[in-house]
Amino acid sequence: MTAAAGRARETSNARWASDAGGGGSLALTIVFAAVIIAAAIVVASAVVAAGARAAAVADSAALAAATAVAGYSDADPCGAAAEVAEANGARLTVCEVHGTAVTVGCETRAGGIWVPATSRAGQPVENRVEP
Repeated sequence: MTAAAGRARETSNARWASDAGGGGSLALTIVFAAVIIAAAIVVASAVVAAGARAAAVADSAALAAATAVAGYSDADPCGAAAEVAEANGARLTVCEVHGTAVTVGCETRAGGIWVPATSRAGQPVENRVEP
């Protein structure tokens, strides 16, 4: 082997044995991981917020239905609940009337996920006072 070929081989091996440029790859990996974690936090926050909104809509719909059951409105209890749910951007999934109490279930959409909530309003059946 000639001296020039030996030096070329040493230079080639030295170039690959160096850690130069590894910091850029590490930094890029850390930034990518941070972006993925931030995106997951944003999605989780949106679902939690949609759950709170669904609970608020279910509460409002249940109160509207209980108002109708109590006779303060001429509307159908489940119709009133559906109207309130739709007005708040949700859909009514359950409406059950139990004497003077009403159980209502609603769903709101967070991205592509439907987030459910249930609420109950009215006088409890066991404490109901007959007029």
